[in-house]
Amino acid sequence: MCGGAIISGYIPPTVPGRPKKLTAEYLWPELKRSSKLKNLEALDLSDNYIIHGSLEDVVAYLALSNFHYYRLNQTLADRWDVQTCIDYSLVCLLSNFWACPHVSGLAALLKAAHPDWSPAAIRSALMTTAYTVDNRGETMIDESTGNTSTALDFGAGHVHPQKAMNPGLIYDLTSYDYVNFLCNSNYTVNNIQVITRRKADCSGATRAGHVGNLNYPSLSAVFQQYGKHKMSTHFIRTVTNVGDPNSAYKVTIRPPSGMTVTVQPEKLVFRRVGQKLNFLVRVEATAVKLSPGSSSMKSGKIVWSDGKHNVTSPIVVTMHARL
Repeated sequence: MCGGAIISGYIPPTVPGRPKKLTAEYLWPELKRSSKLKNLEALDLSDNYIIHGSLEDVVAYLALSNFHYYRLNQTLADRWDVQTCIDYSLVCLLSNFWACPHVSGLAALLKAAHPDWSPAAIRSALMTTAYTVDNRGETMIDESTGNTSTALDFGAGHVHPQKAMNPGLIYDLTSYDYVNFLCNSNYTVNNIQVITRRKADCSGATRAGHVGNLNYPSLSAVFQQYGKHKMSTHFIRTVTNVGDPNSAYKVTIRPPSGMTVTVQPEKLVFRRVGQKLNFLVRVEATAVKLSPGSSSMKSGKIVWSDGKHNVTSPIVVTMHARL
């Protein structure tokens, strides 16, 4: 992290009563006395919090006091936006900004270890080996509510660098897959060319199927109820063996509550490293009682395992009732 001299450079040396050597023991009472911190609650490092205070105090405190976050009081947090940030002289840092350099560093390590891996392969390795339990062995808690968190809170989970180095299977993608995704998202060829900066071809989009077939490590289905009692969709995925030759993976399914998830085939047998195999995931849901315009979200997962590697893909299903 930053050296003491660099941190001290952010802090005016002429403030009366401030010691030459800053410590967390000194800074914590200082921050609590700050008028800008009256509506804040000290919390341990976690997601979705905002840092509040002057730049020099924030930088010093973060460096010297275990990177604590501060949560704005609920009223302010509910209406937080860029203008609020300016009005309250905040240093507003969303948690993703903190995660980004850490994950970027891990991506660089994976690229160094596996120079032939694509960005999608690296992302897959980080996602499918992540974990979602805390030090109690239970699902992480959402500290803003005190409730058990869901896939919409933790995403794929907390990265596990060692396991990501050897994920077993990866979900890979090429630029053509993204073009097919855009085509199936009803973008025109001209729209897509603005992004790709080259001639786009949507002829392969039909073979790719619907947008949910983008070969992403997670699966998300949205069902519009519209008077239907039973609804279903499917996903096609392709995994590449980057683990051991002559390996067999069996699937374990933990469906979202009240829904049915099936995977075909239930076993993938690889003869060599680099071999690709496909599987199909079908999700079936029954309509639930919802007020007009509201929605309900449930999450689950599928895990491919050969006894050595566990390759996890989250499943999120949203039920939506029209107005």
